[in-house]
Amino acid sequence: MLQVFDGADRLEALDLSANQITGRCLKYFSHSKNELKLLGLAETNIVNDEMLQIFDGASNLIHLILCNNQIKGDCLKYFLNSKTSLNELILHNNKIKEDVLILLSKFENLKDLTIDANIAPENHHIYEELRRRGTNIEFNYRDDIPAQPNFENQQSRDVGNDYYTESTQSQEEYYYTEPTFQQQQEESPVPPTPKSNTTSRAEAKIGRNDPCPCGSSKLYKQCHGKPHITENDPCSCGSGRPYKDCLKKGLHG
Repeated sequence: MLQVFDGADRLEALDLSANQITGRCLKYFSHSKNELKLLGLAETNIVNDEMLQIFDGASNLIHLILCNNQIKGDCLKYFLNSKTSLNELILHNNKIKEDVLILLSKFENLKDLTIDANIAPENHHIYEELRRRGTNIEFNYRDDIPAQPNFENQQSRDVGNDYYTESTQSQEEYYYTEPTFQQQQEESPVPPTPKSNTTSRAEAKIGRNDPCPCGSSKLYKQCHGKPHITENDPCSCGSGRPYKDCLKKGLHG
């Protein structure tokens, strides 16, 4: 009987004993389209293929606990072949009270959990981005994640940390939307520095026909403006001394 559950999806607990379940309880369960985590079924009857077919269409149940009953393999085969994903089904001996049914009916239209975005704004932005992209988030059991090699006694990796790393990688486009420094420079270039109208004295050029600044009253081209004047050449000031002697005396310095 347990071999039928080989390959079953998301089953954590299985307890088979002797109980009887009526079709009325199962019919009520099939009409609830919300995500249920706990359902107590109390009536007694024998479970057969016809009753298990009523479960077709139930959504998102995790645990399957069948108390006080013996179920044939063919019944379980049909149940596992259905297109529903089971989360939690607990069949007890206690009777279902009317207030429990009323409470469950209030959650039939509940599709999503809404929380204040100010509590964790970074998580809120991540899930909003994933929702816009239409990404389906699936959590895997820790046993399904292999441990790192070379560590015999190492525990499996933390599912929460692994999922956080993978989810944040897809959010880089959302968080890094500000333009880079280069883009900012291209969009708003620095204005050029205005040129000054004043000319530096050091940059002023002496014309060849201007008076020589040495004070000899000669033209610059006839005095210190002559090309290739060496220290041993006669000074162009007309003193007859070599140019180096005039420089030593500070006459043309």
